[in-house]
Order: sequence, then C-alpha cells, then structure tokens
Amino acid sequence: MAWRWSVGPVILLAACWAEVDVKDESACGADLSPCADGGRCWDGVCLPAPACPDGDCAGERSLAVPDTNLRTCVGPAEEGASGAIECPGSPGAPDCADTALCGQDAQYGWDLDHADGARWAREGDDEPVVTDAVTGMTWAGCALGLSGPDCAEGEALIGDAYAAEEACAALEWGGYSDWELASADALHLLVDFSRTGPAVDDTAFPGTPGDYPDVYDAWWEDCHWSSTLLATDPEVAWVLMTNSGDIAEGSGTDYHLNDRAADGWAGCAARCARGAPLATRGRFQVVEEVAGEGVVIDHAGGRAWTACAAGQSGADCSGEAALVPWEEALAWCEGLVWGGRDDWRLPDVVELRSIVDLRYDSPSVDPALFPGTPYYGEDTRTNVGQFWSSTGRDYNSFALYVEFRSGFSHFYVMDEGRHARCVR
Repeated sequence: MAWRWSVGPVILLAACWAEVDVKDESACGADLSPCADGGRCWDGVCLPAPACPDGDCAGERSLAVPDTNLRTCVGPAEEGASGAIECPGSPGAPDCADTALCGQDAQYGWDLDHADGARWAREGDDEPVVTDAVTGMTWAGCALGLSGPDCAEGEALIGDAYAAEEACAALEWGGYSDWELASADALHLLVDFSRTGPAVDDTAFPGTPGDYPDVYDAWWEDCHWSSTLLATDPEVAWVLMTNSGDIAEGSGTDYHLNDRAADGWAGCAARCARGAPLATRGRFQVVEEVAGEGVVIDHAGGRAWTACAAGQSGADCSGEAALVPWEEALAWCEGLVWGGRDDWRLPDVVELRSIVDLRYDSPSVDPALFPGTPYYGEDTRTNVGQFWSSTGRDYNSFALYVEFRSGFSHFYVMDEGRHARCVR
C-alpha cells in the first residue's frame, strides 16, 4: 500500500537558529546542490546557510554523511538463514511504494558507484594512518596500544574513558600530534554496515580489539570509547559497540551505563582521530512551501528531511506518530508527497543518526527543527521513539533503527512497529 499526502500550495519560508535572507540565484541548480557562494539550492533559489545562533560555535565542524557500505538487499529470514534477496523494484520510481521491500539502503547512495573499500586509504607500516575520502577525516590505523602493518604488535588499551582521552591527546602517530578521542558521531561514520563482529572494514582497520568470537558474550561487551557525554549524566560516555556498529550509552551482558571510570567492568578500547566531525549548530533551516508540511534543510549533510514523522502534520507536527513494520516504513517514504516533493525515501542508519543531537534528551533532537518527535515516557507505546532506517541485516529478519529518546542505535525484527521519517 502506498501513502500519498498533499495539500494546496502555500509559500512560506522560515529559518531555524537565526534569520536567513533568501536571494535569487540564477545559476542555482538542482535541489540541495551547493550554491556558487555557499548555501544550498532549493526550488531554484539559493538558501544561504544559517548563521551560528549565538555567535559562539568555535570548534564545531561540519558533519559529512557517508554511505553505509551495505550492498545487499534483505528480507525476512528464518533464524540462522540468510535474508539476502535480489533488490526489488526500481527505487524512486512511482511503483516502488507498491513493490514489497523496495527502497532499501542498498538501492541508494554513494556505494552504487564506488567499490567496496574505496573510502579508505591506509598508509604507513609501524604507525599506519587511514584517510577517509568521503569525510576527509584521518584515523589512527590501529586502536590505542597496538601498532604495526596488521596492528598485531603491542596490547590494546582496554580501560576507562579518562585514560583513553588522555592517551589520544598525548599520541604521536604517523607524523601527527593533534589526535583526539573521536566523538560518538565520528565513530558512527566509521562503521561498515556490511560487516559484523567487528563492524569495520578489516582491510583498513585490521586487528580491531575484542574478545568476540572466542567469548560469545563479548558481542554485547566489546566497545570503543567516544568523547561524547550523555546529556543527562556527564559521568557517562557514549560508546561504539564494536561488533554491531551500534552507538550506545550502556552495554554489557549485565547491562550497565558506560560510566567513564569503568567502575566494576573492564572498560572499552579506543581509536584516535583527526578532524573528527561534530554535529554543528546553525546548519539546519526549515522551509515550508506547503502549509503544514515543514522541510528541514541540512546545509552540511546536503539532505532534506520531513519535519514530521509519518502520521503527523502541521507546524507543530501534531497527531500521533504511526508505528509501522519495516516494509511499510519503506513504502510510506517511497510513496510520500510532502512539501511539494514526491522523491522521498527512508533514510539509511547513518543518515538517520546524523540528525540526532546528543546535547538533548527526551527527545534527542532539536525540538525547534523536528517538533512533536515522540519518545518513551511521554508516550508509553511499545517501541515509541524508535525510527526505522532503510538499513537491514541479512539474518534473523532484523533491520536497524535509531531511538530518539536518548539517541542510541540498534536493530530488531522487521515485523515490529516503529516510526518513519523520510529524507531526500
């Protein structure tokens, strides 16, 4: 079934964070393409990027949004069986919304035109350095404590977050001395979602430390520290769950919050980065060309988002956000008419997490940009606040989602109901 929403045309432009002057730009190209002198094109007009809201955004850097490297479409699968399928339908075509499982991660994006591993350039032997061609970031090719061409020399530093942060700040590696412990956003950009256990490119990043698969329970314990703190508790840090690619505030077979002191548990490994991106303030702008159908322009990410979740509408995104199975979420976005556009799709998991703002909690997103975003507590429905991505797993009928109460990412069965927010 396809869902198509549309209302009569009303032109209204609103900016978030700061006033933005709109100017004609005769050379403005396709929607979201860069303007000649900065900003993004929208409907033939150049929208200059919003200014920093308070004039004090020192140290904040642009957030690039790479693809996931998932190159296989998936469908429901029995436990232990592969869910890989031939990609169905024609993504973006009018009939995709009526074609089961059309519109998946593997059918869109940078990966369609680039080979597996094309993002990464690894150089050096004893102290290898990896450059990301998409984000421009530089990574230490080995986790802290390890070295050598295959990162097989030394012993990985597994410990508390304070030691990891200090070690990155003091690191002299590959001819550079400006390393830092990566943010949670940066770590999520490192994940290769075509792999698990570990969920990183093992040619670019060999020897990623962890006890899995020798210790199966380590699937829920192996982790990498980030420099990003939990909004509600500065003694807790976000981590990358090494085996799944999840960003989490808690981990362990016996679940616990990831306290930075690692009191009573082993702690995490760490990997240092240079030029690590942070979610920037002032990068978003709201355009409303159709009354009640706000569109959020991400000037840094080069994407547009529906301000409301599926089931909501209006300037305040009123109404109950729908909870739908994964297949219906794919169809919903493929069939959506919103803000005068009909080329929406369900975002992949990296895109979806790119709008999370970990300075906020309940919900973990700027409410001025995405009003009415549901979260558990205010609403107690099962899975409320969890939004489907288009990124699936090829086992156990799993697909990935992002939870917008605190901001973690995870995966679970496709048949369960979760929310949908669309991107173009």
